[in-house]
Amino acid sequence: MRKHYDLDANMHQMLATLQAPREEEDAQTYGEEEEPATIHVYPVAGGGILFSKVPLDQEQPIIIESQEAPDTAIPRTKHTNTPGKEPFFFFSFLLILGFFLLFDMVDSQITALLIPTITVTFTPKVHTISTTAVFPLVTAGSANGLQGRVLPTFTLTQSASTTATGHGHQDAKHATGRLTLYNGLFTAQWLPSGTVFAGQHGVHVATSQSVTIPSGNPPSYGQATVSAYAVQAGSAGNIATGDINTTIANGVLVTNSPFTGGQDARDFLSVTKADIQRVVDRLSPDLLQSEQTALTAQLTGGEALAPPTCSPATTADHGPGSEATTVQVSVSASCIAIAYNQQAIQVKASQLLTSIATQQLGTGYHLIGSIQVTVKQATVSTHPPLVVLSFMCGGTWVYTLSPQEQQHIKHLIAGRTKQQALQLLLSQSGIDKATITGIGENEQVPEDVTHIHLLIMAEE
Repeated sequence: MRKHYDLDANMHQMLATLQAPREEEDAQTYGEEEEPATIHVYPVAGGGILFSKVPLDQEQPIIIESQEAPDTAIPRTKHTNTPGKEPFFFFSFLLILGFFLLFDMVDSQITALLIPTITVTFTPKVHTISTTAVFPLVTAGSANGLQGRVLPTFTLTQSASTTATGHGHQDAKHATGRLTLYNGLFTAQWLPSGTVFAGQHGVHVATSQSVTIPSGNPPSYGQATVSAYAVQAGSAGNIATGDINTTIANGVLVTNSPFTGGQDARDFLSVTKADIQRVVDRLSPDLLQSEQTALTAQLTGGEALAPPTCSPATTADHGPGSEATTVQVSVSASCIAIAYNQQAIQVKASQLLTSIATQQLGTGYHLIGSIQVTVKQATVSTHPPLVVLSFMCGGTWVYTLSPQEQQHIKHLIAGRTKQQALQLLLSQSGIDKATITGIGENEQVPEDVTHIHLLIMAEE
């Protein structure tokens, strides 16, 4: 606590001490007592003392004339011109005044050094607010909605080929054909299914079903046909017409038409879905980039492009599973794109989020940074004709202390213990965390608020 001194009493005592020697000298010199001079002492605001021979509250200085004793032999003028008297008193006065001023200043500095300066660091509460919104697009000049327009639709196509990587296997196949049977007997003849006949080159064929050959009527023959297949699978079963020309025991003549379709077992390359998709994946990024570039070229000043809605199509010269060594794939895309006014959507998002923040947080919070807007989709409908833009927006709000609130906090915690001050800080609506440095756990916060510094740290 700063000390206070009774400066008036001390000064009167010192002045009395200074006046005593002077009175003795005057008595010795002139043989008479002289009335002591009157000095007025006034404290000065901010520290220090003012000495004056004239009261400060008088408009005109009062002149005090000295009185001479009637028996004085030496003129008064000689005393006033005596060297060394007045200078001694003036310099003594300055010395005493300087001593008191220096002592008062040193006392103030020491007192200030003994009072600690603390730093109160607190983190205000931070809230992130985000939402999604849908707004209709309107043509330029309309007062409501977001300004925008539908860009012309066009289609781009790109093609490329790739090697087939599929592996196919073909089992051996039986050749098939038909047999013609002639009956010259007067009675009908019947042959069961699976009846085998041998050709001239050793190929055996068997009937696929039973057959009845009608009786002959010479010179005409009864005639019937039946399907047959080569007994041995493979290309060897492909026999020419007439390779079978034989008469069986009951007098029935058998001949054949060409047998075809016989195939040997083999492995081959084939097209897979992955082969086709590989080409699609390779072409699509470049195709979409070309679409994006072409659409962006149609934008005017202040416009941005919403994600286009594209309808891709894929064609290939060989389908999956087909035998081929290569496959050529074509990828095309038809895109519908929407252009919108970028500043207008930023304003809409800012108004929307500010309204939400005010409702949820109150008026003590303020936006830090900028609002982020991401356009998700643009939808076009024909019945009724309407374009709708959907987007997501978000921003960060932080509690802000005004200078008046900061001063209130300083006075609130002044003179409190450290723990009490921390509890008071954390009880404030907008403060999330708080620490105090500069004093110990059991010490008090300075009562002088000039020794309390606030440090605000906002976390995004």
